[in-house]
Amino acid sequence: MGYVPTVTAPSRPRLGRVFYRVAALTGLGGLGLVLVLTNVITLAGLPFSVVSRLWQDPIARNAYFGGNDAALHDRIGEMGIETDLKAYYRDRIGNEVVLDQQVHQILYDRTGYLGESYRVNDRGQVVRQDSTQVQISE
Repeated sequence: MGYVPTVTAPSRPRLGRVFYRVAALTGLGGLGLVLVLTNVITLAGLPFSVVSRLWQDPIARNAYFGGNDAALHDRIGEMGIETDLKAYYRDRIGNEVVLDQQVHQILYDRTGYLGESYRVNDRGQVVRQDSTQVQISE
């Protein structure tokens, strides 16, 4: 009669493997969510609490997406975002001058916000108007 190849039915994933994969992915996703919500992990240097406040504020959100830097600058000041960021980073950065400059660098990089006493140099770094420059390492 000749050679007849055997056909094997496609194997179905075992229920146990599927369960463990789903459980692992759910656990990792939940852990990531907890780390973000508790401000252990930041989003581009901004704690989730700050990102959430900016997102929920229609004036700040519209100013950001509309490219209105002046309105965004005013709103960030009104909301106390700069103060919140300083409080978040204060235990990591002890020097107040470096802390202030780092917070302004983060805000400038993410939102275009630039404090009144700062300017941007030719390398894109935020420096004090009075030329007191503190080197920020990234």
